[in-house]
Amino acid sequence: MKIITIGSSIITALLFFSTMICGFWIKNNKVTDASSIKFHMNSAIITGAFLVISIVLLIMYVKK
Repeated sequence: MKIITIGSSIITALLFFSTMICGFWIKNNKVTDASSIKFHMNSAIITGAFLVISIVLLIMYVKK
């Protein structure tokens, strides 16, 4: 359980940082391509899902 929690947390952190870096790049370069924005919105949604999974796993691990 501990390895799954750590793995999920690492994936969440990597997704979060890559989404933030790409988001700032899009903002600074004034990108208006719909496919690029859609890709990063999907990335943000996946990051949110992994965040929820990580929090649930952490709560389960702490209560155990």
